[in-house]
Amino acid sequence: MYAPQPSPGYAHGAPAAQPPVVPAPLPRPGPRGGRFGEVGPPATLTGPSESAELWNTVIHEINSERGTHTTAEVPVRPLPDSGAAPPAPSRPKPSRRRRFGFGGLLGLRVPEWSAPPENFHARMQVPIAGHRRVAVLSLKGGVGKTTTSVLLGSLMAAQRESRVVAVDVNRDMGTLRDRVPLQTGLTVRDLFHNAGSISGFTDLRGYVSSNEERMHALVGDGVFGFRELDGQGGYSVVAGLLERYYDIVLNDCGTGMGTPGMRQVLDLADQVVVVLEPASDSVRAAESTFEWLRRNGHADLVAGAVVVISKVERKSASSPEAEALEAHFSGMVRAVVRIPFDEHLSWGRVIRFQELHESTRNACAHMALLSVEGLAHMQRSGV
Repeated sequence: MYAPQPSPGYAHGAPAAQPPVVPAPLPRPGPRGGRFGEVGPPATLTGPSESAELWNTVIHEINSERGTHTTAEVPVRPLPDSGAAPPAPSRPKPSRRRRFGFGGLLGLRVPEWSAPPENFHARMQVPIAGHRRVAVLSLKGGVGKTTTSVLLGSLMAAQRESRVVAVDVNRDMGTLRDRVPLQTGLTVRDLFHNAGSISGFTDLRGYVSSNEERMHALVGDGVFGFRELDGQGGYSVVAGLLERYYDIVLNDCGTGMGTPGMRQVLDLADQVVVVLEPASDSVRAAESTFEWLRRNGHADLVAGAVVVISKVERKSASSPEAEALEAHFSGMVRAVVRIPFDEHLSWGRVIRFQELHESTRNACAHMALLSVEGLAHMQRSGV
């Protein structure tokens, strides 16, 4: 579970002095050799062999709980002694839903029917130099853009030594304020109007909230949304401020694509995450999103996009229809990932990772890894 620790330091921007209202960051996975779930210094995986050793340890623990062993580990049982005292009652077996090594940070668990991304924690540490912006898009409302923004940003913040902020740039009233614990009444609109008074991260910190995974959130105005700033170069002003103090910005966008504010978002974006539901109207909206991007000079964003198929029902997760949908988009974008339907996400309340199903956490880990490795690939390609 979550334990208070000082916030990690950062090598860029003004000193990140944290006021008392800042929620405590999450512990990093404990050092190798300790029990899974223990809190300790950040684990450093030096190479594939060490990651493999960690994975083998997990397999050994799970097999031990199931009563199975590898050929090299079959125990030698002594013959029973007729005069010996009866054995003590065996302790109940621990739950199979044990914490996995990389998941101690977020409460991720490994279900028996699914595997986490290979070497997840080590791969999430891939260097991403400079400042990167991600736009979470869809022309259809209600498909889970805000939910996806929070899930993605939370994993990036928790698994990396990076400052990550999600920004509500919905032209109408966005819902980011409903999905994170609010610690301030200030909004992106206030930040725009007070931009000239921001001289350091301490000043900026008063405008953002933070969740348990250390992701910051700059929420929208509950009445005006981003509409008031659309024609005033509002996004450019806000983006310029955030670039000074954050490594990754996730833009939680609305449904409009041709507004001045959205054009600014897309002109500055390094990656887009397009969200859709497994429904015909949502699929058409996603295809229209990609077509709009191509026609407006953003074909590179289409090629590097991550498609998130959200709210996939468990009973249809492996159906031919879902597989055909995934294959359809795989041919035009960098990656496709499915996020299963989860009751906790359907409530529209503050998202807490420990309340999600194991399969949802696993899928979110894949989504975050796809996005991070995509941003790192752009860096290596000189983008």
